Amino acid sequence: MIKFFVIIFLCAFSSSLDAQEDYYNLIRARLGVQVKTAVENTMNLTPEEEKAFWPLYEDYTDELYDIHDKRMKVIQEFTNYFDKMTDKRANKIWTNYLRFQKELLDIQKEYYEKFKEILPAAKAVRYFQMENKLEMIVNAKIADIIPLMDEKSN
Repeated sequence: MIKFFVIIFLCAFSSSLDAQEDYYNLIRARLGVQVKTAVENTMNLTPEEEKAFWPLYEDYTDELYDIHDKRMKVIQEFTNYFDKMTDKRANKIWTNYLRFQKELLDIQKEYYEKFKEILPAAKAVRYFQMENKLEMIVNAKIADIIPLMDEKSN
């Protein structure tokens, strides 16, 4: 079932990316309706679990939007200054990226505990395995569109 989930996501966003604008499309696809359908098909929730799961899922994805906005700002700053990068700006960009990563990890920890309150631990883990797979796909796409920083920064 997880393969089905990943395939759905890849089909939803299989075109080539073009930096900032397409990053927004990537995040929309990552948090969109097709992914929700794949989650529904993969999680095998009981009717009782569904009642508790979907509101929490919506809260979680809302917070993910906010966090991914921060990621977008890091990407925007990198692309805006790529040709005129300084060591100071590069350091700021990396520090902001690490802040984004920490916030993402913090929200995952927080919501994992919340999901465990309403689901058996194995199902909560299954959900976050799916989330992790999506995050890996997003990261691979981002790695494909963002070049490495030039070592000739000023």
